[in-house]
Amino acid sequence: MSNCNLQTESTNNEIKPSNKQIEGVFQYSSPLQGQAIMIDNHFSFVLGSSDSTMITEAGTYIESNDTIYNKVLYSSNPKLIGYEFKWSVESFKGDTIIYVVYNNKGEITSRGKAIKVN
Repeated sequence: MSNCNLQTESTNNEIKPSNKQIEGVFQYSSPLQGQAIMIDNHFSFVLGSSDSTMITEAGTYIESNDTIYNKVLYSSNPKLIGYEFKWSVESFKGDTIIYVVYNNKGEITSRGKAIKVN
């Protein structure tokens, strides 16, 4: 969903996500601010750290084998148009999602947290 570093611990109350669980409106948790909207294989992100410029992105996504593949079709940064990235849900507990973002080699490059608000 975005780039952020956050360490988490697993508990028995965490569940694996389904495509429907990643659909909705999410509020990013610190150190990020902003929202992610994911509905019907389309996304819209507004995000940034509290001390930087916000970035907007929108596009499409597909889910395959618990990995979500996003393609940016619109962006406040023209260099990001056409950019593709992948991420997955590490855990979903209550309304809190912990996600990881991968590079092209499949290595985790960042980890973040967001709260589902709708």
